[in-house]
Amino acid sequence: MDLYEAYNQIDSSIRKSSQKLFISSQPFSLKQIIISFTLISFAGLYIYSLLFGHNSYSLMRELENEKRTLKKEIVELKDDNIRLQRSYFNLKSADEGYKDGI
Repeated sequence: MDLYEAYNQIDSSIRKSSQKLFISSQPFSLKQIIISFTLISFAGLYIYSLLFGHNSYSLMRELENEKRTLKKEIVELKDDNIRLQRSYFNLKSADEGYKDGI
């Protein structure tokens, strides 16, 4: 009977430790769930703001493309201005030459 009692004692201690393990492995408490949800929500909003907000990467790329386009347009307008000024001065000198000839 001593062996049987020792077996029962070992068995009961194993059951107690397994119950402790089961109790400690229960799902998260409500407080932990609320805190986790709040942190995940703020992280999501922050990432959304980075991707689609006022300072987003896509907006930065659009502004760089617009800057490049405007620089090209500036060069084209300067070239047009030079061409038009040459044409104007040629017409002006031709007009002066015509007036001098009269």
